[in-house]
Amino acid sequence: MAKKKRPPARKARAQPGKGAAGKRPQAGPAKRGAAAPDGSGELWDRAYHEGPVAMAVLNRDFRFLRANAAFCRLMGYPENRLQSLTFTHLTHPDHVEKDVAEVVRLAKGEIPCYRTEKRYLRSDGNPLWASVVISAVRDPGGAFLNYLAMVLDITEAKRRETEVAEREYRFRSVIEETREGILLTDEEGKLLAWNREMQRISGIGAPAALGRPLWEVQYEALAPDQKKTMSVGMLHMIYADILAKGASPILNRYIEDQILRPDGSSVAVEAILFPIRTERGFLISGIMQDVGGRRLIENALSESEHRYRTLVENSLEGIAILRQGAVVFANPAMLRILGLPDRSEITGRAFADWVTPEFLPALRERLEIAERRVLPPDHCEFRARRQDGALRECEVACSGLTLEGEYFVQLSVRDVTESRLSESRLRASLAEKEVLLRELYHRTKNNMQVISAMMNLHARASTDAAFIALCRDMEARIQSMALVHQKLYQGRSLSSIRIREYAQELCALLRTSYRAPEERIAVSCEVEDLLFPIDLAIPCGLVLSELLSNSFKHAFPGDRRGTIRVGLARSVQGLIEIRFRDDGAGFPDGFDPMRDGHMGLQGLSGIVGHQLGGRVRFEPGPGVSCVLQFPEKGAAGSAPP
Repeated sequence: MAKKKRPPARKARAQPGKGAAGKRPQAGPAKRGAAAPDGSGELWDRAYHEGPVAMAVLNRDFRFLRANAAFCRLMGYPENRLQSLTFTHLTHPDHVEKDVAEVVRLAKGEIPCYRTEKRYLRSDGNPLWASVVISAVRDPGGAFLNYLAMVLDITEAKRRETEVAEREYRFRSVIEETREGILLTDEEGKLLAWNREMQRISGIGAPAALGRPLWEVQYEALAPDQKKTMSVGMLHMIYADILAKGASPILNRYIEDQILRPDGSSVAVEAILFPIRTERGFLISGIMQDVGGRRLIENALSESEHRYRTLVENSLEGIAILRQGAVVFANPAMLRILGLPDRSEITGRAFADWVTPEFLPALRERLEIAERRVLPPDHCEFRARRQDGALRECEVACSGLTLEGEYFVQLSVRDVTESRLSESRLRASLAEKEVLLRELYHRTKNNMQVISAMMNLHARASTDAAFIALCRDMEARIQSMALVHQKLYQGRSLSSIRIREYAQELCALLRTSYRAPEERIAVSCEVEDLLFPIDLAIPCGLVLSELLSNSFKHAFPGDRRGTIRVGLARSVQGLIEIRFRDDGAGFPDGFDPMRDGHMGLQGLSGIVGHQLGGRVRFEPGPGVSCVLQFPEKGAAGSAPP
């Protein structure tokens, strides 16, 4: 059969720097159709274009010059598209820096070739793992021409490798985190696994155990008296038989023993060995538990049970244990509460037999809840009828109790008969004292009103303006204190008042006292609803009285109109802050109220500083502006409605 005539090879364009004839020196695989004297060119050409190995030729700038069909399929790009890219476009960002550095070294001749495993990014964005070998193509003089890359897809191998690594990691994680000591040898008896718990139990770290024969490590852990009858050679013979046959009397059964730690301490252990068959023989695996701790726990449980029984027997509270409502145990205190001579009178009987009928539904509900285990211990009250017929008031707590795998209900009963009688007497005494205290507040308020009325009469009978003003000021102060006592006996609390209501009523009271009409002088009272104790309320009332009296008397002479603003709130620093301001005439120039004011204003500093432990600050006008701050000293949060 005649061969097809191949078309002549294209002539290379003459370019500067491409050889004496202007042709690029042959780089990488021969062009299709190029001939070699020994025929190897055609074979190489076919291997390059039709072979399964992905190959590509790249220039010094890492740009693709040619790529075979296998490479194009692998990357998902046609060859003409690849020729517009560099290998860094296809390389995963994690590998670019290293790849660039290594191929530059390759071009310089510092390394013969560059081998690596790396991730590429296909045209669809999916990564693939590949094994890559990059060689440098050089001219006969050794000058670098191009890179030749051969790429093998190892994505599936990497996936399997990752799966194996993950399974091994999970397996080792389980071994490391288990609460039992685990060991594993290879077919020669050398230790492959020695987990964290095994290190803790034996006191031998993994570096000191791994890679060593099991019999050597075990011999080091033998107690001195055991070493007298056992040698390393004897242990070696035992384990050699297991590794060869997978059988021995010491396998597959738990053995309790004492092992000696390197620090000289000993620990009681329980261990089991078993063989694992492999293609090359047998492995030995073992599990070890520290039973010294378990024995301590068992002893502690026994001691705890003894203490519990002692506490129950000597408890002042009655304790009964019920199974399905019937009493199976009752301590001496329970017998005393019910007036029973011994346990035989109550054991086996329903506890409800000692409860009066009106309390039975509530008690049965609590018992049912405890039996269903749906709630934590709950309390209720009931009345018990003693064997002699006497009635006792009791409180009971019901809770679940598991004993030897069986569920019971435990009742803790307290006889509160005497405390109930004492509580009733105390309530009666408190009610009597409350009546007396309210009467005291009422009479104090009435007496202050009498004093205020007498001063009002003297003021009306006098023609001395200074005396009249003095009487009115004193009357305002007395009214502010009387109002505190009025609020105390009218309120629910006998020790504190709601300061908002108090401030609002004080403003109204002083407006009436100074005959200040609402249409001419408006009063804005923005006070936080706080509870003030009496020792805080009275000095606060005096402070507000002085400031309000001063404004009503002097801030709005003649027919002048204006507004008085009173604010009281808790500041972010935890202080009580009173802000007082009027837009009236204000103080004269150069006037210092703390120095030049009348006795009332000068007394503010004493009241706030000594009684409230705070400070006063007058601010510039217009009008009078004053800020007072003092610690809470017992002021409670928002008052209840």
